[in-house]
Amino acid sequence: MQRIVSIRKTLPVPADWHFFTLSEAEWSKAAPGTHTAYSNLAYKTTFIRETYAESASDAALRQTIAHEMGHRICNCTDEPEANRVAAQITQGSH
Repeated sequence: MQRIVSIRKTLPVPADWHFFTLSEAEWSKAAPGTHTAYSNLAYKTTFIRETYAESASDAALRQTIAHEMGHRICNCTDEPEANRVAAQITQGSH
């Protein structure tokens, strides 16, 4: 979780946005079709699969968090749009 906190500081993440890691047992119940992370926009929360958070490179984890913030910024579930916004975030133009 400390890596997530450190990476979060490098991205435009609102102070009231929360991150949680979920164990494999929790993940299989909460997000069985999702590979790495998902966000609940209404609850201002991103859930990250614990095994992914532990094994991903810092760059990959940063990209995942940026992608989830893309969903927040566009207030949408559209994956290509979240990717577009994430690219802007990671390049510092948002």
